[in-house]
Amino acid sequence: MKIRKHAAILLAWLPFAAAAQTPACSCPDVLEQTVDKVTRIYAGYFDKVNDRTRPRYERLLDSLRRQAPRAKQPAACNALLQTYQNFFRDRHVKVYFTQRADRSQVRRLPITETRLKANLQNPAYRADLAEGIWTTGDGNNRFLITKDPKKPGTLVAVWLSGNYRNWQPGTVMAELKTNEEVVYNVTVFNDDASSYQLPLRLTENGLVFKGFSWKREYPQAFTAAQRQQLKERAPVRLRPVNDDFVYLRLSAFNQSEVDELDGLIKANADLINRTPNLILDLRGNGGGDASPSFTMMELLYDQPMPIPTDSYRASAEMMAQAQTYDTVLANRLKTNPGGLVPYSPFPLLTLDKISISPKRVAILMDKGCASSTEFLLYLTRYSRKTTLFGTNSMGVMDYGQQKDFRLNCPDFTLSIPVTRSGWVDTEPIDNVGFKPHVRIPAGTKDWVPFVVNHWKTKPVPTAQR
Repeated sequence: MKIRKHAAILLAWLPFAAAAQTPACSCPDVLEQTVDKVTRIYAGYFDKVNDRTRPRYERLLDSLRRQAPRAKQPAACNALLQTYQNFFRDRHVKVYFTQRADRSQVRRLPITETRLKANLQNPAYRADLAEGIWTTGDGNNRFLITKDPKKPGTLVAVWLSGNYRNWQPGTVMAELKTNEEVVYNVTVFNDDASSYQLPLRLTENGLVFKGFSWKREYPQAFTAAQRQQLKERAPVRLRPVNDDFVYLRLSAFNQSEVDELDGLIKANADLINRTPNLILDLRGNGGGDASPSFTMMELLYDQPMPIPTDSYRASAEMMAQAQTYDTVLANRLKTNPGGLVPYSPFPLLTLDKISISPKRVAILMDKGCASSTEFLLYLTRYSRKTTLFGTNSMGVMDYGQQKDFRLNCPDFTLSIPVTRSGWVDTEPIDNVGFKPHVRIPAGTKDWVPFVVNHWKTKPVPTAQR
């Protein structure tokens, strides 16, 4: 059961109709659609456009409206929309632009299957776990993944054969950004030169994104050492640090990762119950489509936790959507069309019992923590066993539950948050973030030993923060 639901931002690919703008894609029209939807639907609009800021906002609109007729190409129009979007200083207000690449910029690399296999069979070659020969999920296209010879920290997927008519063998069909884990930020190029982005997670079954996957053809199986690397680099993982500390890692707040973490907690209940200290590593967790589960909260809970009341913007779009899943909310929205309507189905988090262990929980946080992760950080202020270590979070949670809206022009998708968090009137965090209780000095390479050493002489906290 989830405490609170947050919508995920999906970087969706929308095919380009043409390089130049069609009538539906005229920049003045796209700009006016964007302004209309933000004005009517955005839950933060009244906070962002107020008596103090309205003159600056109106000057900006006048300037953009004068420039829009001259923005004949989609990229030029996108630049105007980004300027409008940036006024709100809210990362949940976002215009997504599907950009067609210049076909002359599509790369080809002289990398062959034979060369790749020779590299992977060379004991001295330090291969990335994703390197190998792959097929698309439908089996229609074969490609290899190897290190980009021109971009350190990047892998390339090079097309070998299949049904992409505009490609030749050696065409770069994707770029994969590597990190310390086995989740790759991927830019996929289509054979019409358009592109889209998505995260892919490497598992023993392939590179996976929700229901979509690429299958590895060679090598056919991971070695024991590679399986251990997969385990050590997994975005969700649990391991003992020593007799007094257990380490938990959660790098994304998508439902799949939250479910996986719940499974790890339950499978390792005996270890957690006999270990006094827990380190929950949330660094780089930018949120997702889920919220903290009760299984997760049982580790942190020692008294009831008030949940802030969200206010929903009562737009026609929100009323229609709420009617399909929450008639109580839909009826409340109808009482104040265009305004903000407070609604909280779960005003208080109360659990049946307080876990004896862990006695203390250290949460590792940094500038990469945002959205749903910051909601969890908010709840921890009511836990006397929890201490936040690290740096400020990103500050992207004052307005949430963003919804995607396709504009008349398929080149653009608009994402808008429809709820206003209850803490905005007293403690807004956008562009500031939550502060840690213990700030970890810049340059500290390993934060886990820092926490262990910090708590060596510190008593278990007893006072509410």
